[in-house]
Amino acid sequence: HELRTPVANLIGQTQVALARERGAPALREVLQSNLEELERLRGIVADMLFLARAEQGERARSRVRVALADEVRKLVDFFDMVLDESGMAVQVEGDAPAWVEVSLARRAIGNLLQNAIQHASGGAGIEVRITQPEPGWAELAVTNASPPLTDEQLAHVFDRFYRVDHSRANSGESHGLGLAIVQAIARMHGGAAFVRQAPGRISFGLRLPAQQD
Repeated sequence: HELRTPVANLIGQTQVALARERGAPALREVLQSNLEELERLRGIVADMLFLARAEQGERARSRVRVALADEVRKLVDFFDMVLDESGMAVQVEGDAPAWVEVSLARRAIGNLLQNAIQHASGGAGIEVRITQPEPGWAELAVTNASPPLTDEQLAHVFDRFYRVDHSRANSGESHGLGLAIVQAIARMHGGAAFVRQAPGRISFGLRLPAQQD
């Protein structure tokens, strides 16, 4: 579905444009719309190739020690405009070191923040909590307000293209691979992704090594 929809849109819009003579402004509008669909397709393909490499056992390389709270704050700054428009604020609590490939860790944290922004209600707060649950490991959990999920939904939230019912209103803002990529990046570091829920709240996060193997 995620691939068929943009392809169908491209074909349909092109067929309509070719059905009769059109002026330059109308053709420019069609091309702009087609470009947006092509960029969406490119993003899906790139993400699927990344997941394929991860499934084939690709590991994180060029790891360095970072403070997770610093990385989170950099990404919160990146999302500043989106947060302002949504009336949301992000609270960061705690800190822990992590031994990571920085670009991958930022991608995973960014996906977690984007997921929370998309699915939290307007004006709601987002909490990022960083802990060291045991020696040698760091955990980062991003929490937002959420209706309760069923056990079946919780079992599939990291699957490719999976969306729970209440998030479909935001389906146009992502293509359903963000959490699958979070899980893949955690595994590339020897860690894991997780989801936990409490009444009215849900947390997605990842567990990463805090020191060199």
